[in-house]
Amino acid sequence: MADWGLHPGQCRQLAACQVDGVWGGAQVTALTGGGYLFIFGTANVAFLGQFYRKRWTIEACFQNLKGRGFALRGTHLQCRGKLKKLVGLVSLAYALCVSVGTWLHEKVQPIKTKNNGYKRASFSRHGLNALRQYTRPGRSTDPAFIASMNAVFRYIICQLTLYQLTKIVG
Repeated sequence: MADWGLHPGQCRQLAACQVDGVWGGAQVTALTGGGYLFIFGTANVAFLGQFYRKRWTIEACFQNLKGRGFALRGTHLQCRGKLKKLVGLVSLAYALCVSVGTWLHEKVQPIKTKNNGYKRASFSRHGLNALRQYTRPGRSTDPAFIASMNAVFRYIICQLTLYQLTKIVG
């Protein structure tokens, strides 16, 4: 790997290689700190990085739904219909948190980054923390924060009106 001369963020794609008897494409990306990210798949090698990013987004979503504030794993419901409604409502709550976190990151205050370059919190965690702060009894009386959250809720109401969501559960 070292003789490829890859710098952090650069990648090299291998169109035809065999791993454990399976032929496919591979992408090797150099990471900061001297490590490498290997992605292997049977899809077109040009799209492997894109597929990996989408899969990782979905994986992070499931991790958040099962734990990390939403605790879907802890349910004791047995009825399939009630479980479907619960998953739907928790998914809507997750989407709301991601939307609020993204909006706050872009419009109010960016999420701070750690020394390794990753954000200190995900968009969903950032939004969840803000919503918890906003709905807490004796909440912050910071006018800028309250104005920001009111703007977020106005945006959500506008979006719901735009898409005319009349039936959410049932």
